[in-house]
Amino acid sequence: MATIYKRIETNRQTGEKMESRNWWISFMDGGRQVRRSLGVSQKVLAEIKKAEIEKNIERGLAGLPHQHIDSMAILQEYEANVIDNKSPSWRKRLLQLFRPFARFVEERKLYNLTKITTNDIDEHLKARSLHVGAKTRNEELRVIRQFFKFAHDRDYLVRNPASSVERRHAERPPVEILTPQELALIFKHAPVNLARFIRILLFTGLRDGEARHLQWQDIDLTPGQEHIRVRSTPTHRTKNRRDRIVPLSSETIEVLRDIRASQQLKTPYVFASRKGEVKTHMRNVWLDLLERIRKKEGIVIDKGNHLTGLHLFRHTFATNALASGIDIRTVQEWLGHSSIVQTQRYTNLLPSHKQEQIHKLTIRIGNNDSD
Repeated sequence: MATIYKRIETNRQTGEKMESRNWWISFMDGGRQVRRSLGVSQKVLAEIKKAEIEKNIERGLAGLPHQHIDSMAILQEYEANVIDNKSPSWRKRLLQLFRPFARFVEERKLYNLTKITTNDIDEHLKARSLHVGAKTRNEELRVIRQFFKFAHDRDYLVRNPASSVERRHAERPPVEILTPQELALIFKHAPVNLARFIRILLFTGLRDGEARHLQWQDIDLTPGQEHIRVRSTPTHRTKNRRDRIVPLSSETIEVLRDIRASQQLKTPYVFASRKGEVKTHMRNVWLDLLERIRKKEGIVIDKGNHLTGLHLFRHTFATNALASGIDIRTVQEWLGHSSIVQTQRYTNLLPSHKQEQIHKLTIRIGNNDSD
């Protein structure tokens, strides 16, 4: 009457086909083919659940409204089958957005997935709004919707209770950039390795993660064709999942040559750890530098939302590129923006073909253009 089996799934990163971790069941209910996960990996437990379902089929109670679907098991299944297949950086972000809801389900003892309502989700997001901004709240809602869609697609649910929860209007924070005087202080006090890393961000507009995963094979220093290929790979995907070409200014070329000359380990990475692996996040080093500047200079470099990140250098690059006369379409391509609207955010900060345009870029560091 019912059949248990293991699905064949494809690993999104490697393309390898493998059996699902959990057992699935297939049965007919009211003339409709039903397939869903049993939420268990051991065959003996799958057989027990199969027997229970077959009894319910005989009693006419096999339909979803009558089922107890283990919420915690489906939460774990979603993490294993969706989140864990993402790149490391994206997986980390998705877990940050998803785990608060998983904790809410456990704390409220909402153990039956079919009993979770739109009001429950609203209550959770209302509580989250006391701790996070509207943008993060909307991102958490998006992940919750994806989770319930995952459950709905596998016939655990009749409907998605998160589909009717409304997004909130989120104001974009104003773009802030570093002044020449602030850049001079940063390079005055930054350790050599951090200063080199910052210069790459400042003169290419790369994101922090893109720079940390940059490999020597991605760099071409052929005279007149100097460029970086920013690649989207399984280990680190670019934000829009596309590769892009970023030409190199003379300042960037000089920094890259200094890095190459100083590297003692044989490593494929431009910015490598002591073991020659991908450099870990540099947030703490950046915060230590800001604190050093505060103590020694008595100056606080405070840029609001961007204080804790290195994204400031990307904003500074984009703004100065446009102010230097480089056309906005070219800057859009360098930054990897999917829409020119994103790039237009930088046009109002300063008053006012590809390879050759990088030579227009001017970024002042200090009063005398030096540190």
